[in-house]
Amino acid sequence: MAPVSKEEVEDILKSMQKDKSPGLDGWTVKFFQHFFEFIGDKLMAVVEESKHTGSIFHPFNSTFLALVPKTDLPSSFEEFRPISLCTCVYKIIAKVIASRLKPFLS
Repeated sequence: MAPVSKEEVEDILKSMQKDKSPGLDGWTVKFFQHFFEFIGDKLMAVVEESKHTGSIFHPFNSTFLALVPKTDLPSSFEEFRPISLCTCVYKIIAKVIASRLKPFLS
């Protein structure tokens, strides 16, 4: 399998919505896009390491679950919508995997 390229990671970052909520680390897609010139090589190395080890570094794999109320005064769990706040690095790694699998899936 080909190594992960800096251009591949940058293209994935450009395809992501930059105004989404940050994960536990507080870093947004906008942060990674803005500073990609400085952190692109390190980010690419993290993605490549995940590819080689078959796992994602635990702090990047942490997710925070939040309940967003569907109504103004919710009175039961059915009136909440759960969302998961994943770190941006996790999302980048997942998108690299998905983009590489896409040609093989129907």
